[in-house]
Amino acid sequence: MYNKKCDDPNYYYLHFEVSKLEKVLENIKRIFREIGYNTCMNFQKQDDKVENKIGINFFLSSDSNTVKLSENLQYPTTVNLTAGVYKNKTHLSFFIGVAMGIITEIQRFDSDKYITVYKKNVNDSFYEKYYKQVDLENVSYITGSDFNFKSPMLVDPYFLSSSSEATYNITLDFYNDYQYFFKYTRNFQFNDYKHMYNYHCKTEEQTDCENGGFKPNKKYYGDKCYCPEYFTGKKCDLLLENTPSCGVKKQNYDAHSSESDLEFTHVQGKCYYSITSKSNGNVSVVIKELKFEKNDRSNGNYVEFLLHDDKGAAGLKLCKDRSEIKLPSLSKKVLIVLFGMGDKFSLTLKYQAVTETSLETV
Repeated sequence: MYNKKCDDPNYYYLHFEVSKLEKVLENIKRIFREIGYNTCMNFQKQDDKVENKIGINFFLSSDSNTVKLSENLQYPTTVNLTAGVYKNKTHLSFFIGVAMGIITEIQRFDSDKYITVYKKNVNDSFYEKYYKQVDLENVSYITGSDFNFKSPMLVDPYFLSSSSEATYNITLDFYNDYQYFFKYTRNFQFNDYKHMYNYHCKTEEQTDCENGGFKPNKKYYGDKCYCPEYFTGKKCDLLLENTPSCGVKKQNYDAHSSESDLEFTHVQGKCYYSITSKSNGNVSVVIKELKFEKNDRSNGNYVEFLLHDDKGAAGLKLCKDRSEIKLPSLSKKVLIVLFGMGDKFSLTLKYQAVTETSLETV
C-alpha cells in the first residue's frame, strides 16, 4: 500500500541512465501526475534512490523486464526495464501498473471469456506474474468492473512472448477489431485508476456518483465525481454533448418490449447516445447495417457499443462494415458512441427490451 494522503508524498527515483532516455522522464512524471489526480495519492520525484520507505526505484536493464514489489512500508518497489520498454508508453504504463500492485487484464478471473492464452508461448516466470488467472476474492478491488480491451494492462499479444508466436488470441469474434488499435498508445483508463483507488484509497464513505463514477482526490475534484469516459456532470449522470455535425440531436432513448428503429446517416464528429430499458429486461440491439465509406480502417472511424453494466470498460468496437448482427443483451442501458473523422459513415439498428442474457453475438 502507498501513502493515502495527498499531504504524505510517495517518492520515486530514476537512475540517471533512465532519466537520459528521450521523453522517458517526462512520460513517467505525467503518468504519476495523472495517477495522483485520479486517486488519493501524491507522487514526487526525488534525486536519490528511495531507501527504507515505500516508493519506487526505476533502473535500466540491458536484457530483461522485472518488477520486485514492496513487501512493507519500509521497503521500496524496484523496477528494471529495458530502454525499448521505457520508450514505449503503453509498455511503460503496464509495468507502472504492476508496480502499483494491480493485476493485468489477462489475470482477471473472467478473462477466459474474452481471450485464449497460449501458455507454451509464455515463459514460466511471466505466466505466473502476468497471465495466470486470479480469484476475485483475492483482488476484490476489481469487483464490479469488466474486462477492458482499452487498458495498457492488456499487453499486445506479442510483447511478452517467449518466441515469435502470440501469447493469446481474442476469443470472441466481434472483439477482434481491437487488435487493430493495439499499435496505438494506450494510456491508463478510468477503470485502471478506479482499481488503484479501490486498492490503495477506498473508504467506506458512500458517494452519490452514477454510472460507476467515484470521488478520488478532493484537491482536484472537490465534491465532483470522476466519471467514465463518455459521462459528465457533477454526479456522472449526463452523456457528453454531441458535436454539431452529429445530425441526430436526441441523445437518450427508451427501450420497450416492442422493436424501435434508429438511424444515423453521414456521421461526422463525436456522437453519444444511450438506450435504457423501461422494463425488467435488458436492452437488445440488432445492427441492420453499418457502412463505412472506407472499409479498411484507414481513417480511424468506429462505432462503440457499451453493453455491460460497467460503463468504464471498453465496449464492442467496430470499424468495418457489418450487417444483420444481434449484439449480446447484457444490461439495462446501452451506450452507442460514433466517431467519424473525415469520411462519413452510417448506422441503422433496431432495439428493444428483452429478458434473455447472452455474451455471444449472433
